[in-house]
Amino acid sequence: MPNFNVIILNNIKDGLTPEEVEQRLITLLKVKAPQVKTIMARQRTLVKKGVDQVTAGKYQAAIERCGIACELELIEPPVTDTPASTSSSKPSPKPSLKTSTPEPASINAYTGHWYNKYSDQGAINVWFILAITILPMAVLIGLVSAIAMPAYQDYKHRSEAATVLIQLKEHDSKTALQSPVTKKYIDSKDSRARIKVPLSWKVGAAENEEASINVGNLELETYAILIEDDISLHDYNHTLKSYSEAIIVEYQKVLEEAVVIDTKPLESNGVKGLGYDLSAKMQGFELNYIIAFYAFPGRIYQIHSWTIKANYEQNEAAMRDLVGSLEVAY
Repeated sequence: MPNFNVIILNNIKDGLTPEEVEQRLITLLKVKAPQVKTIMARQRTLVKKGVDQVTAGKYQAAIERCGIACELELIEPPVTDTPASTSSSKPSPKPSLKTSTPEPASINAYTGHWYNKYSDQGAINVWFILAITILPMAVLIGLVSAIAMPAYQDYKHRSEAATVLIQLKEHDSKTALQSPVTKKYIDSKDSRARIKVPLSWKVGAAENEEASINVGNLELETYAILIEDDISLHDYNHTLKSYSEAIIVEYQKVLEEAVVIDTKPLESNGVKGLGYDLSAKMQGFELNYIIAFYAFPGRIYQIHSWTIKANYEQNEAAMRDLVGSLEVAY
């Protein structure tokens, strides 16, 4: 199976400011602002190395939703050289037992050797040979250094950035394993209501201005919002069932192929409610929703939790716990 590197490109989408993208990357990558500024200052930054195609695609989608371009780089498998076939060498002939008489060295050969050894001409030849041998080597070393050093520095920077991200994620994982607490309460804006969410979820991830609570986990692409409807502000002649059905109809108008999969009664801390499971599409993404409605004196609370279809199975239990955790002070 091919592996990929996930690379952030210094290309911010139109309509977004660098500050907005920076804040989103801080939330997604779980790093500090100086590290994100360093990433955004470079043309290319490796943030995830050697992951499979599905994981790489999830990282790419999450990063691009932050408003900055991201590309996947295929890691080519190493090419293995085919060992060359070794031909059998012929056996060396047996040494001859005869000894040949060496020929006497000629006077010219002897005098030439003496001349090269002791004359100035011999010294000049030696230095000339050294010069023509060493100078090209020095030039070659300089060229290799000029090419290799910048490449090494770039690799070093990318490696350091990747190492920081890995260490931060390992730290978060170890902290989560060591802590006996796995969930936390998030209060509404007026502190009247609260819901319980996993520790890894962050406030503001769902980015819904109308919600009294908006939370989520960008890495898992799972979100939830709490909406408080003060029914005393408008004419209200609905039962909880008719009210919830009207909201579901609005879902079906806004989303593509919105289908109610299941409807069931709910209960949260002794308060009766209604729950709906939906599947739908939005901008080409397949989504799953779990929606709950609870009626309190003068108010109706809506809890909407959703995720992409590919992550629904692993996040369903957390989503159901969340919509069933509402506590209201009244």
